Amino acid sequence: MNDWYDVGYYSVSPSTDPQGPPSSPIGRRVLRGGGWVSADFLYLRSPNRFNADPANSDEAFGFRCAQDGGG
Repeated sequence: MNDWYDVGYYSVSPSTDPQGPPSSPIGRRVLRGGGWVSADFLYLRSPNRFNADPANSDEAFGFRCAQDGGG
């Protein structure tokens, strides 16, 4: 949760290697994917973007560890 969130950033950002906005007009950070309580078919893809107040914590934020089912 390091990048600042700006809903209009990608409309003005460079198409290659965008660095993200220097701040957020609403004071929020970017969340990608989902947390351990997220439904895998809805939220766990990395292109999914959300925003959150950086001072908050929740069971829906974070990452999910995965293991290949093969041997």
